[in-house]
Amino acid sequence: MKKGLIGVQMSTIAPAKMPSFDAFDAMKKLTDIGYHCIEISQVPMTPENVAGFRKSIDELGMNVSSCTASVAPMVPGMPGEYLNNPDDFKKIVEDCRKLDCDMLRIGMLPMTCMGSYEKAMDFAKEADETAARLKEEGIDLYYHNHHVEFARYNGKYLLDIIKDNTKNLGFELDIHWIHRGGENPVEFIKKYAGRIRLLHLKDYRIGEMKMPEGGIDFTNRESIMKFMGGFNNVVQFAEVGEGTLGKTAALRPVRPQPGGCLFSGRASIAMQEAIIAISITNPYGKLETADKRAGVLRCSRVQNAAPRRTGRNSRNLPRLCLVPSETPCTIGAIWS
Repeated sequence: MKKGLIGVQMSTIAPAKMPSFDAFDAMKKLTDIGYHCIEISQVPMTPENVAGFRKSIDELGMNVSSCTASVAPMVPGMPGEYLNNPDDFKKIVEDCRKLDCDMLRIGMLPMTCMGSYEKAMDFAKEADETAARLKEEGIDLYYHNHHVEFARYNGKYLLDIIKDNTKNLGFELDIHWIHRGGENPVEFIKKYAGRIRLLHLKDYRIGEMKMPEGGIDFTNRESIMKFMGGFNNVVQFAEVGEGTLGKTAALRPVRPQPGGCLFSGRASIAMQEAIIAISITNPYGKLETADKRAGVLRCSRVQNAAPRRTGRNSRNLPRLCLVPSETPCTIGAIWS
C-alpha cells in the first residue's frame, strides 16, 4: 500500500476567485497549514506563475501532482493553450517538466464534442491520440468527468464511449458528479479499475431553496423563471460525510483491486494509484483533521495541526482545514 499526501485542487484558490494571487505566496500559505501537494487548475501558466510553483517545489517541498490542459477549446475561439496546437503542446510539456509533473488532466470535453455518438467518438479518437503523444514525453493524460458525460448516445453513456474507445487515456473520476449523473459512485468506479490514477472525492447535498424577494407571481413568466432558477440550482458540493453521500453506500468500504487504496476508513476504491480530492471550504483558516476510527470519517477542530499517524495501517496525513465560506474547496491525496 502506497503512502498518500493530502493536497489542494488549485481551482479553489484560483486567481479569478482571490483578491490577489501570487503563486509562491499561495504555496507558502498552503505548506504553513500542512499541505504539500497540489493539482493545478484555473491558474494561467504564465512564466511568473510557473516560476512561483517551481520555487515552492525547491524551497517548500511542494509536490505538483498534476496540471490541467484541454485538447481543444471549450467553444470555438475561446482563448487559451490547447494540446491540438503544436506550439501549445510543446509549452504544456515544458511546463510539466519544469514542475516535475507527469500527469495532465482534461477538465471537460469541448461543448462541440457533445450531442451525438459520432461526436463522442471523434473526441475519444483525438484524446487518445493526444494521450499517446504525451506518453512519448513521459506524461500521462486523464479525463475528469462531470454529470454531462452521463448523457446516452446509442444506449451508452458518453463517458463509457470515451473509455471503451481509448487505450492511452486514463480517468480522473469525481464521485459528486457521478452521483449527480445518476450512478452509484463506488460501483461505477469499479468499472474503470486499471484506468484511474486520479480521483475526486467530494460530497453532495441539497441546499436551502430561498424564495425570491416579493414572492412568486405564477402569472408572470419572469417571476416563474426566477423561481425555477432557484429550484434547479440547490445542488451543492459538501464536506465529506456532511452530505447525501456520507449517509449512503457510496462511502462504505469496498474490496480494492490489487494496488488499491483505503482512504479515511470510508472509501476503499478500485484503482492502482489515486489522488483523492475532497470538497471542503476555503483552506485559509481553522484546521480540522480526518481520523480513521471504526471505519468512520470524523472531523475535530484543531489549530496549527501537523501531519501525524493514526492506527497501525494508516498513512501520514496532514490535517484537513475548514473555514466558514460559500466557496467549495477540493483537496486530494497523491499516492507516491
